[in-house]
This record gives sequence, C-alpha cells and structure tokens, in this order.
Amino acid sequence: MGYPTDESIVVMNCRADRVDRTEQFAIDVLPYISCKTLVLIGETVTPVIDSYKAGNIRTDMLLNFEKYTTEEIIQEIKPYTINSVIYGIGNFHGAAEPFVNALQNIQVKEEPFVDQIAANQ
Repeated sequence: MGYPTDESIVVMNCRADRVDRTEQFAIDVLPYISCKTLVLIGETVTPVIDSYKAGNIRTDMLLNFEKYTTEEIIQEIKPYTINSVIYGIGNFHGAAEPFVNALQNIQVKEEPFVDQIAANQ
C-alpha cells in the first residue's frame, strides 16, 4: 500500500484479564512480525517481555509502558513515529482505546519539498 515499513512500530495492548491472549501473542504472533520498535501498553505484559528475553521476538527496541497513562505513552513514542507506520495488535479495550484516540490527534509533519534545480538557478 506504499506505507513506510522500514521503521515500523507495533503497539501491543495487554490486559490483566486476558493474560492467555497475551501469552498466545507472545508465542504465536510476535515472533513472526518484523518491526523496528515493539511498544507494550496496558497491564500484565510479562509474557511478551519473557518471550523477548528468550530471543523469540525480534525487534530493535522494546518499550515497556505498562501502566503508563495515555499522555505519557504518546509523549514517549513521538520520537519514534517519524517516517514510520504504527500497527496496533492485541486488545482494543483498556489502554488501547484512549491511546488510539490520542494518536489520531498527533500532527503529522511532512518534509518540505524543495526544488533543487530551481533553488540552484
């Protein structure tokens, strides 16, 4: 679809009442997803961290924002969102719903277009 995928971010929302789902993602999904940054939000993220520490999840960076507020998460991930696409997985209810709403309010800035030929004349 033309989205930038070299700098992809996967945001996984975990819930304390859905630990079995988190474990399933840690075993059956995340090891097969290629991403530059894996962001964990919500509660009870330990199964994912354990799988990462065991070498089963490949990512350049794992950011654990368990129990962070939506505002804190948005502020922390802003530097990683430049030229990247964000994929959300896991549970929508809980931390993800307010996160998605806040994420939609982030202003996307494009690099200014400069015509080098015209600028050099």
